[in-house]
Amino acid sequence: MVVAGVNDPRVPKSESDQIVKVLEENRTPVWYLADKDEGRGFAKKKNADFQFYTTVLFMQTYLLGQ
Repeated sequence: MVVAGVNDPRVPKSESDQIVKVLEENRTPVWYLADKDEGRGFAKKKNADFQFYTTVLFMQTYLLGQ
């Protein structure tokens, strides 16, 4: 799971795009969550909540096998 804030001043979204591209090319399951109104970390409550529940679902799917 790759999470990116489009407005992140330290890590450009293009770097996250590159990681996702390589994972997809290697046929590794990847979820990509990029938010256009976030920067470094998801600070807005609605976005943070969405990231949290998406992370839980990702973990259930790929780490817990449920």
